[in-house]
Amino acid sequence: MYKLIANRFPYNKDGVKLARIGIGDVYREKGEYDKAGEIYADIERETAGDTGIEKTVMGRGIHANSVESLLKQVRLKEALNELTQWQLHFPTSKLSGEFILLYAEYLYRKGNYKRAISELTKLAEIDPQSPFLKKAEALIEKAKRASAAP
Repeated sequence: MYKLIANRFPYNKDGVKLARIGIGDVYREKGEYDKAGEIYADIERETAGDTGIEKTVMGRGIHANSVESLLKQVRLKEALNELTQWQLHFPTSKLSGEFILLYAEYLYRKGNYKRAISELTKLAEIDPQSPFLKKAEALIEKAKRASAAP
């Protein structure tokens, strides 16, 4: 299926990649994290090639720092663009605490509290030992209060 899409739209590689990531997202939403991870990992291998673990970790960190900075500056459109670039380059990040937390923060700032809570709840399911759980729990409470406010 991927090859058919890629052959029909060879000029739009990012669009094809986002469509493939979207298929992984469907599995992620259904709680099939292993299947989502397989799809994300395949895409990442094709994209990164032999980048190496150091460059991968550094790349993820650069995206995380950029998103965090943009959110603090309330530059939401730019933050969403950076989140999109992050998932294009490192789709397996969608199963990591840092990406999920920052995406949920973006959703919270956009006023989409229910979706932010949903994303943060997934974090505990995906990685119950995540170092980001305390921040996630705090943001869940903040989003619950905001959604209950008149």
